[in-house]
Amino acid sequence: MRRPTERRAYLAARQLAHHRERLPWMRERMEENERLLRERLEESGERRLVLSGGFAVARRGRRDDRRPAAHSGEQLRAARVGRDPNDARYPEGRRSR
Repeated sequence: MRRPTERRAYLAARQLAHHRERLPWMRERMEENERLLRERLEESGERRLVLSGGFAVARRGRRDDRRPAAHSGEQLRAARVGRDPNDARYPEGRRSR
């Protein structure tokens, strides 16, 4: 790690203040998104759902129970499972990494 210069300390403090100011808004958005995804899962009747865009949403399984719950209700997890073939950012033949 590089030496903590005055400029790097200033930038770190600025970024931390910026993130802390927006944290309540981010939590609210996360709760809204989680509620929407939970409703979509309930409608489907499935435990795991793959959405267009290459995302999978699932209720947390037993192996994930060791993580602390942010809410008293059941937790969800969302992950990218693949590329969306309609996504223009990934032309045919191009690797993702």
